[in-house]
Amino acid sequence: MHSRRSSDASTGAFGLQVALLRDTIRRQRKVAISYEDAHGSLSDRTIWPIAIVYFDEVRVLAAWCEHRSAFRHFRVDRLHLRTILDERYPGATAEKNIWNTCKWLRRSWSGKSASSSNSLRNLTAELIAQIVRL
Repeated sequence: MHSRRSSDASTGAFGLQVALLRDTIRRQRKVAISYEDAHGSLSDRTIWPIAIVYFDEVRVLAAWCEHRSAFRHFRVDRLHLRTILDERYPGATAEKNIWNTCKWLRRSWSGKSASSSNSLRNLTAELIAQIVRL
């Protein structure tokens, strides 16, 4: 996998993948992905996509990672969407929207992150807090 510039991010397979991720967020579906980190190591994960953040050069997916039992950020250009699962986020129903799920995750995760000095975790918590306030 390689980095894509924002100018070609909305075209082809990458654009389709972003559209599918946005749909999984709306439908509150779990997703199986393969992810390549900055060092080229691959891992398979099941995630709960929460939000896509658009920066100048990259798109970042904020998600709950079942493997790590924590919020994680994934650069969209480094992930491969393997399967959209039929399984919804825990507690997700037609009456509960993504914002309620975010609130539930934030409450569940806040105790774990209280002692963490990891700025990425703090950034994710703040991102979720901002989304919930919308």
